[in-house]
Amino acid sequence: MQHFYRFLAAWVGALTLAAPAVAAMHDVAEQRARALVRACNGEPVQEIDGDILILVGQPGLLACAGVDPGLFPSPFGDESCGEHCRPKPWAAIRDGELELIVSGARADHGVTRVEHVRSGAYLVATRNATQTRNYLVIPSEGRTVALGGGRLEILDANTLTFLARGRKSYLQDRGAFWYDAVIQVDRMIDILPAYPTCLDREEMIRRSSLDLTDVARERICFEQ
Repeated sequence: MQHFYRFLAAWVGALTLAAPAVAAMHDVAEQRARALVRACNGEPVQEIDGDILILVGQPGLLACAGVDPGLFPSPFGDESCGEHCRPKPWAAIRDGELELIVSGARADHGVTRVEHVRSGAYLVATRNATQTRNYLVIPSEGRTVALGGGRLEILDANTLTFLARGRKSYLQDRGAFWYDAVIQVDRMIDILPAYPTCLDREEMIRRSSLDLTDVARERICFEQ
């Protein structure tokens, strides 16, 4: 048993040391990306910052950086390591007169998806160890909108409405659950009756952190 506790203490210590190291690696990678944008486009470097960092440049930035629109392996020193270490995917976007480089350094496995939704709006997904995080990127407005987890499908590009399959949340007394939600920009407007287990709306509000303000259904269905 003593051997087990020594192992556990060493493992926890390694995790404690690893977290700052990972954070430092993504900071260094993003500083290198800023330096590249500065070298290609000059000062100042325009940024859209939130849970993901987006560096905004003028026409010619992507050509100068040697990347095409879409995903590209990071040249900035950040890696995703499982059985093998490999550069994390970042993303490049060309939106009219703006060209953007989207950091994948902050996610465990980088950027996994970039998709043109409609004029001036893009869907970007990043992958962490246990979940995918989705963002709506609107370059002309200089902002991103966090769309939460799940596998997103575009339902209506004009109204920026998405179906998120397999979103994850928690019940206070029963742990994790998954559900299918309809998202319009930054509002959840419906939860589909796709699963057999259901709770009354008011009970779900009491027992979870879901914001059901714009959801009209009286029964909220999910899977555990």
